[in-house]
Amino acid sequence: MICTYFVRGLRMADFSAGFDPRQWPPLWADFAVDWRTEWFGKHNEPPTWYMADDVIAARLDGILFPSQAHSGGTNLVIYQSSTLPPDRLRVHDPEGVLQTIAHPSGRPG
Repeated sequence: MICTYFVRGLRMADFSAGFDPRQWPPLWADFAVDWRTEWFGKHNEPPTWYMADDVIAARLDGILFPSQAHSGGTNLVIYQSSTLPPDRLRVHDPEGVLQTIAHPSGRPG
């Protein structure tokens, strides 16, 4: 499920403009490679997994990157989001849709 979040005070690697060799490691140039093909087809660790390792090692909260599904869009990945306090990361769900989705335990959210 894709959700909208309100975020505040998070430290991000802003890769939203794409690869810039002056700012990012060379491996980051391959961010658009299909991770499924790399992992399942070639048995290689995808570049995006190395990117995640770099971001976490730099003690950043996440990464902004260009959407491959929607031209001109931007995606946000937040690592270890469940450890963030609600004042820094809050889901936007004005209609309460998420509360109607059952947890794996079978109990409603």
